[in-house]
Amino acid sequence: MWQYAVRTIIDTRMQRAVMAGKHSNKQPRLRKLARSRWLASPENLWRHGRFVSEPYLEICQMTRIPQIIASARMQILTGAILSALWVFFAIAHLVTFKLTGKASLLVFGVAETLIAVFFLLRTQPKTFTSSPREWVIAVLGTFLPLLLRPTPDTPVTVAEWGLMLGSAMQIAGVLSLNRSLALVPALRELKTAGMYRLVRHPIYFSYLISFSFYLAANVSIQNLLIVIASLGLLLARVYFEERLLGQTAEYRAYQSRVRWRLIPFVF
Repeated sequence: MWQYAVRTIIDTRMQRAVMAGKHSNKQPRLRKLARSRWLASPENLWRHGRFVSEPYLEICQMTRIPQIIASARMQILTGAILSALWVFFAIAHLVTFKLTGKASLLVFGVAETLIAVFFLLRTQPKTFTSSPREWVIAVLGTFLPLLLRPTPDTPVTVAEWGLMLGSAMQIAGVLSLNRSLALVPALRELKTAGMYRLVRHPIYFSYLISFSFYLAANVSIQNLLIVIASLGLLLARVYFEERLLGQTAEYRAYQSRVRWRLIPFVF
């Protein structure tokens, strides 16, 4: 499958080179090399990269990125980072709950815990993005909220209820998605039941509510910066996920049935 993708990229780059008048004697060798069985070994691409052009080296890198991302070491690393952040997050919220009695902290903690659990137990996707930029945005968007810290302020009733509402929606969305929860844009089993009948990204919608009311209930400069950054990353993740999922006919049909991406009747 990836061999076909590499050949397609090579042909595209050759066409651009011809149009730009930069066609060299390296390109026929590149085409012959790409269509040989020798291409089946990504290590050989790196070892003999000196015989081909710079675009060809970019192709080598593209074939390595999905392997690195899907490797056991990367899974262990991301799981370890997530677990460590969650431990400190949970301790801070439990301690503050005992001091202030803010019940919303427990509900919000449960919501974030579910995301951590289903992330560790997620199913293997059919395909996922290999863009470093999208991976950075997804990792920051997932891990950054775990740096939110509660404050010992007097509970504000409106903010408390708003946070519990957003957290409850977040829990419902995660349970609807179940093990299809994805860190980066990926093709997994499409979920259309539950909250996914209202908006196409109900978990992100619940983030929007819970983060906003969390800040209102726990005002601090650190939380303000984290919430602003998290919401910006959230919008970027919606864009990248829609771009990837929209490549399938199944998701395009789902888009026609559910109009709103994030906020009902707004966006």
